Amino acid sequence: MQQDNLNELFTWIVRAGQNRQYFLNIKQDRKGDLYLVIKETKRNQDGQKEVHRIMIFEKDLDNFVVGMKEVVHFINNFDKKIPFNSNNTSSRPGEMNQPQTAALATDLDDDFKDLIV
Repeated sequence: MQQDNLNELFTWIVRAGQNRQYFLNIKQDRKGDLYLVIKETKRNQDGQKEVHRIMIFEKDLDNFVVGMKEVVHFINNFDKKIPFNSNNTSSRPGEMNQPQTAALATDLDDDFKDLIV
């Protein structure tokens, strides 16, 4: 594990309840390229520690941030009183409600606009 921390440049920790934490780690590979590692650690019902990781490479980060903003916007505006409609789902990422995506992107909070390059 110590070897894993040698290439960490920046870490942000998000505590989510008593048994779950998210680590947002910026790392650098041997070629000097940066990437983000999102790591979730949690305790399962048996008290054992579980770790899950996803890596997002620097070249994909802008698209990832746009996607995250769209997801957060959807969650914040989702009306839970309306029954789920299976016709709104898609097996291909980014395809669901595609015509609305451009409209949503213009409604992003000013705090996030500087993140999109």
